[in-house]
Amino acid sequence: MFPNNIKAEMARNELSQSDLATLLDVSPTTVKNWLCGKTEIPSSALIRMSKEWRVSADYLLSLEKTG
Repeated sequence: MFPNNIKAEMARNELSQSDLATLLDVSPTTVKNWLCGKTEIPSSALIRMSKEWRVSADYLLSLEKTG
């Protein structure tokens, strides 16, 4: 499930859910829902995360093994 790759990047970059919410200009509850799989992550957020962390969106979506 792709939130695991997002969680891994959050850990590597020492970001909490609240930090990621601030970075993406969304609420912490929104990030929590994404990471729990309750709601889908919008493509704009995936693109922003991939640029910020310098990994591919495919990696974040678990379509490739490494960033």
